[in-house]
Amino acid sequence: MAMIIKGFTSCAICGSTDLSKPYTATSGVFFDEGDELWRYCDAPLHLECLEH
Repeated sequence: MAMIIKGFTSCAICGSTDLSKPYTATSGVFFDEGDELWRYCDAPLHLECLEH
């Protein structure tokens, strides 16, 4: 489960720490660190960012 800490945790897509916007979070790590999708593992993602 992603650790969500207000003002510290950021969206893996846009990098913003503003979590007042609706978001979801992924859980677990499914890729190696070298994989381009690794940064989206166990991370919060704004729903608005996912739409784009």
